[in-house]
Amino acid sequence: MWPFRARSRWRARFGAGIGPSSRVRFNSQTLNCFLTRCHPCRIEPQPARECSSTVVKTFAEFEFDDRRRRLCAHGKPVRISGQTLELLCLLLDQPGELITREQIEHRLWPDRTVAFDHSLDVVVSRLRTVLGDRGPSPRYIETVPRRGYRFIEPVTTRIEARPASAARYWRRPLVTYAAVAILAAIVAILFARTRYDRFVPSRLPHSTTASARER
Repeated sequence: MWPFRARSRWRARFGAGIGPSSRVRFNSQTLNCFLTRCHPCRIEPQPARECSSTVVKTFAEFEFDDRRRRLCAHGKPVRISGQTLELLCLLLDQPGELITREQIEHRLWPDRTVAFDHSLDVVVSRLRTVLGDRGPSPRYIETVPRRGYRFIEPVTTRIEARPASAARYWRRPLVTYAAVAILAAIVAILFARTRYDRFVPSRLPHSTTASARER
């Protein structure tokens, strides 16, 4: 009677076609169905990776990634940083419009602890050197005397969708695996020490043995 009940419970839980005495051939579909029924935690499909959009501004042979703040010429990165980069961002935000000296001062030197006129001339000169704008007539940056500067090269803007960094998706699994590995190592050390203490007798110190002999 007991084997019949056990067989009935088996069939009720896993299906009539799968059992200890069944002759069903296990293919990939049958095995997947069997594991899905056996294990209460079903494997859900992973969500699609998120994509982050970035604004790319193109002018002449240059491309500027607004989110990464990176300038490229003919596909190769161009070294630009600091206040020179800040001035380029400010000019590309409003191409064709006048950027006043006050706006530049507020963006680059909010504390005004430097000689503004000289510092601005140096930064503008560096930016023109980076862009190769050194001719007698400006191609990119136009100077409006006593007022400010204007970016005169046409700028086209496009939005690109790029996948987020893979490190973001690998970080959580790696932390989980590391924690499991550390826990397994601790359990293994404790188990080995327990077995060692059980089968290897502890040795008494020499002084204790000598005192016991004297007695």
